[in-house]
Amino acid sequence: MSTSDSVFLKIKPLTAVNYQAWKGDVEFVLREKKLWRIVSGLEPSPVAASPVSAATASPETAAAASSAPATPSAELLAWMEKADQAIGIIGRLMSENIRHIIEPYTADPAAAWIQLKERFGKNTSANIGRLRKQFSALKYDSSKGTMADHLERVQQLAHDIIQAERPPSTVRACYCHL
Repeated sequence: MSTSDSVFLKIKPLTAVNYQAWKGDVEFVLREKKLWRIVSGLEPSPVAASPVSAATASPETAAAASSAPATPSAELLAWMEKADQAIGIIGRLMSENIRHIIEPYTADPAAAWIQLKERFGKNTSANIGRLRKQFSALKYDSSKGTMADHLERVQQLAHDIIQAERPPSTVRACYCHL
């Protein structure tokens, strides 16, 4: 088993109820693999090479440029490869029954990430209420794991509630929109 596979085994797939914890784990993986800038939108797709302008080109050059298929630049191909890796990681770390949410965005990981945030990350009273209900309903059950597992779940839910109730940081909001 490769190191990459072990990372995927440690992160619980995204479901309708674990977005807050999931997004942080996936962000760390994407940063480690140097893909976060694409997913966060900080590294947008490079513009494809523009065709030769008809006004500045000879009639033969303009005709050849319009009939030949546009070849993506090396920079665009490299970006597309990184985008494919990023969306592959995101999709692999999602529950199969909700992958359809990002299917329309497979060519644009930043749009897929935004879609997931819109769907699961809203700090709505419903999401906060759901988290609080889960927290108050937690009971230790030795058949479902160790006490350490239970305490980890308690800590994770407490963290998720705090994150959901906290207004977005001005510094982080500015950083994300660069």
